[in-house]
Amino acid sequence: MNRTPVSTYRIQFNPAFGFKEALEIVEYLSALGISDLYASPIFKARKGSSHGYDIVDPNDLNSELGSREELARLGASLKKREMGWIQDFVPNHMAVTHENRFLMDVLENGACSDYFSFFDIEWNHPYENIKGRLLVPVLDRLYGEALESGEIELRFGPNGFFIQCGGLELPLKIE
Repeated sequence: MNRTPVSTYRIQFNPAFGFKEALEIVEYLSALGISDLYASPIFKARKGSSHGYDIVDPNDLNSELGSREELARLGASLKKREMGWIQDFVPNHMAVTHENRFLMDVLENGACSDYFSFFDIEWNHPYENIKGRLLVPVLDRLYGEALESGEIELRFGPNGFFIQCGGLELPLKIE
């Protein structure tokens, strides 16, 4: 079906305003003449995300926004009123967090990762000492200062060695 949005209303989904809350305003939006909802990302984002652009799994819905059933009811309500849905997403926006199993696997396994092709990473870097490696810009000050202050720690857990940096746990690729 070809359709052109006439007037859109942007919904900023977050844990406090999910699918159920959006369903409650559909009738009102329809009465205003809104033709389409323009939805912020609804895919699984970092826990507690206020905007949804920090995705950790693009193959799953963000359960903090509601269930699949609630999303289906929202979709049915829009369809009943001949309203459309425009889904906003940015494919290269993923959170750097231990919740992102795709990225953590790439950090740990490099080119051997099952998710290697999910990312556009320059592995053949022009600087020899970082060829085949990935730099993750997460420090808020110089490396030496962060290391001396104890902000960066080597730790061991159930999944092996990792770097603890603030609230971030980064796996290590042992060579």
